[in-house]
Amino acid sequence: SKSVEPITTWAWDFGDGGNSNQKDPIHYFINPGSYVITHVVTTKSQCMDTARQNVNIYPLPDGSWKITQDTGRLFYFTAKDTTNKVYLWKFGDGKSYVGSHGLHHYLHDSTFEVSLNIVSNQGCTIGHDSLLTVNYYAVSDSISIFPNPFSNNIFIFYRMKNPSNIEIMLNDVLGKEILKPKEFDVAPGTYIYDV
Repeated sequence: SKSVEPITTWAWDFGDGGNSNQKDPIHYFINPGSYVITHVVTTKSQCMDTARQNVNIYPLPDGSWKITQDTGRLFYFTAKDTTNKVYLWKFGDGKSYVGSHGLHHYLHDSTFEVSLNIVSNQGCTIGHDSLLTVNYYAVSDSISIFPNPFSNNIFIFYRMKNPSNIEIMLNDVLGKEILKPKEFDVAPGTYIYDV
């Protein structure tokens, strides 16, 4: 029977100036590119064997984003680089979205942890998260209706900068009256009307 002589030394050259004498090293490439990895093993009696492998190191996707607030609690989310394979947004309120850009309406003021995970076309993954403080924003008098469309309940959120007389009425898409008109005076402030 033929016996295999044990390996006593390992020599790795990663092609980027890095090397190791460990049996199973971990190596991080700083720059993307094509590299030739060379592995030389030596036995107790100084027999040597060499293996080479070409590897391609791809760049990480650009994980930066832009967040823009519209009126109310509506935010636009846009990834800087829109050429990747997968974008997964998590808005910190239990909602998520798949796509390079989208919008999200928060139901209340708070601080939320927003995250974006991107997978490039080569399978490289990067994640980024940030805290987002949501405060209702109105340029002038404003109104928000949610959820829209609705089936049972609807909330009408409105903010008035000055004393106002308002009238609320609801019709369905065919024009049929759902709620009899209600008219009332309001002082400056923020209101939620539960229908």
